[in-house]
Amino acid sequence: MKMAMMVVAFLVSYFLTPKTLFMLESGGLSRENFRGSRIPSAGGIIFPAVLAITYGLFTLWGEIGPEAYIYLGFISLVGLAGLVDDIAGNKERSGFHGHFKDFFLHGQLTTGFWKAGVGGVIAALAASIESISFGDFIVNVLLVALVTNLFNLLDVRPGRSIKVFIFSSIMIMLFLPSYTGSILLIPLLGIVLAYGVYDIRSQAMMGDAGSNVIGMAVGLALVSSGGIGVKLILLAGLVSLNALSEYRSFSEYIEKNKVLYFLDLWGRRE
Repeated sequence: MKMAMMVVAFLVSYFLTPKTLFMLESGGLSRENFRGSRIPSAGGIIFPAVLAITYGLFTLWGEIGPEAYIYLGFISLVGLAGLVDDIAGNKERSGFHGHFKDFFLHGQLTTGFWKAGVGGVIAALAASIESISFGDFIVNVLLVALVTNLFNLLDVRPGRSIKVFIFSSIMIMLFLPSYTGSILLIPLLGIVLAYGVYDIRSQAMMGDAGSNVIGMAVGLALVSSGGIGVKLILLAGLVSLNALSEYRSFSEYIEKNKVLYFLDLWGRRE
């Protein structure tokens, strides 16, 4: 069933991705990438759409229960919050510090603050399902929120978030397997593999509409599978990475590391 879900999701994504990207570009939803080329943005709207189709098909075959749709709702909402930022956001303003400063000091609601607020509420709702104590709940909320934000921060170069998602998903399914992880990550892997070619080749951007979705999926998989010790180790790493991003772009760190830079460039058309 797991492989069948991945294959079906891949095929649906393979069929719909080019049509969706054409729709976005025709509708004017495009943005300049880091090299100044104008390409379709918010391509990640395909992720929850194809996931919903895949769930629908496997529900008809009796393979998917109602809990899958709860998680689909969560990631769809964070995807929608990301889409708002893709459409109306000011990309010159980034990081928690900037958005929170604008809101609390100047009374300005930025799309970034909106996205963070929606993401935080959904992280809390999702964490409440998987938590067995208040302490566990706090750790789970932070894990989901910080993983989601991390994928957001990574999505500034072609294919970077795609590669990290694929690697993370494989590691989670190998070492921290869970039902939640399976129903989210396996079909999303198929979806991302079909879409990823366009992203890596700089033919489309997933945008926050996509990075929010895959980030929250990874976060939900982690909180549903790891013990508290594993979660605390992961949380410490995530806090460090998110804090570092407030002072320097991840691209600067990656470009100074030969191995990371090689992996970052792999598959890209430079």
